[in-house]
Amino acid sequence: MQLRRVKIEHYRALKNIDLSFDPAFDKQIFPLGSQNGGGKSTLLQLIFALLHCAGVPERHGYLRNLMESFIHPEDEAEKLVAELTLSFADRAIDVRFVSLGPRFLDGVFDESENKADWGVFSALKKTGEKISELRDGQRDVRARISEIEESASRKERSALERQIRRWSDEFERIEELLKHHAADSARLKGARERIGHLLKAKNHLMITDYSSHASNPRQRARALVAHSNELDYKEVEECLLDTERSIFLLGPSTQQYLFLPRLPRRTFVESGGANDEVLEQEHPHGMFRRIDSATEKPAVLYAREISSAEEKLSGFVAYDWLSVEPLIQMFRKARDEDFAEAVKTESYGNRYTSMLAEVNNLLYGKKVRPKADLSGIEFTLVTPDGEESAIGLEDLSRGELKRIMIYAWLIANQDEGALVLIDELETSFHPDWQVGIVRDLWDWAPQNQYILATHSYEVCSALTPAQVCELEPRLTPEAEVDVEATPDGEPETPS
Repeated sequence: MQLRRVKIEHYRALKNIDLSFDPAFDKQIFPLGSQNGGGKSTLLQLIFALLHCAGVPERHGYLRNLMESFIHPEDEAEKLVAELTLSFADRAIDVRFVSLGPRFLDGVFDESENKADWGVFSALKKTGEKISELRDGQRDVRARISEIEESASRKERSALERQIRRWSDEFERIEELLKHHAADSARLKGARERIGHLLKAKNHLMITDYSSHASNPRQRARALVAHSNELDYKEVEECLLDTERSIFLLGPSTQQYLFLPRLPRRTFVESGGANDEVLEQEHPHGMFRRIDSATEKPAVLYAREISSAEEKLSGFVAYDWLSVEPLIQMFRKARDEDFAEAVKTESYGNRYTSMLAEVNNLLYGKKVRPKADLSGIEFTLVTPDGEESAIGLEDLSRGELKRIMIYAWLIANQDEGALVLIDELETSFHPDWQVGIVRDLWDWAPQNQYILATHSYEVCSALTPAQVCELEPRLTPEAEVDVEATPDGEPETPS
């Protein structure tokens, strides 16, 4: 999968964005440059969240977090969030992600149902959870009554009659609540069914409802949907299942990720501005947990949310590159491939030794030494006469670590034609390495397409100017960006 074009009318700092990624370039690497505040990171996160989460219902909570910042005026029935042109093999598909407001539902409900809107989807889910909870409570009450009746003698049962009546009353109370919630569920299902018929008629795929806090916290719910002029809504759903497996976002662990819950993002930025409160936070899957912000530092809370997102979003990597796990995964994969070769041909492959040699070539005066059982990685310092002495992970520079970990991650996650979004690729690199890492990406995994959010002139200069996509405020003077380039990536020679 490759991204050919992205159009965004207005999302946070992004306004009137229309960027193309030309398939004619041999090297599918596109720096996304601007000065601070241009929305580069926001753009990568929006693309990633839409393509990685839309097709997986368990991830829709991350989209609801993302859409909290989207401004959709009350008087507009629908508003474009993003239009993405995707390429699968030789087929290009336009997928539009659209926010639908309450006015889109005009005429669907009569006046007696005027409270029904996009919120029926969340309300139905919560009602179902409540019914399930009440039924569990009913079973507990029934078990408690049976326990009392079976274990007590006739004389004891007489003394326990009051307790039995109390539990029986509780059983009847739950029964009444179940009837009430069952009626609510039937009403909400009817509303959902009518909305579903309307969406099918419009060829829209329902993704999730959401609430926006950007302009008015009390405004009615909206819906995020997807549709395409080339596909019906079921084919769009299949397409989004394909994109989920083919897109990755790599970014620093200190970045503000808009698809994470608002509270940890806010407290992280405000350095614990709510320190004396005990707050409730909604998790991506509709669950709440209480946070004592007086005892949990904002940085710790945010790091926990980052870690949780990495577990649930298989394509998300928030790097600090202080972990050797990508290296371990790469060597384990190479070892398993060598063993599979031995089973097949009775001769071990050389994938492991080749990987080790390539990693060591990335280091100057140092070597990688995997432990025998691949439970860890050790490093050695190599003197000019070839002697080696053990050193710790902390003895490598951040730039060295980052380079070998990017290499290891790409090798361990080799997919055919993945879209890899990388934020702040240049940090910790010497200017010469900033140029070199762009070439490295293509040498290490040329089957991928890369979009790189960057502030670096060196990263941009490593490619032809026509491959550099710029946002305002521009990173380079306009005259420098307008240089003509041939599709194969080489600058035109002036005649």
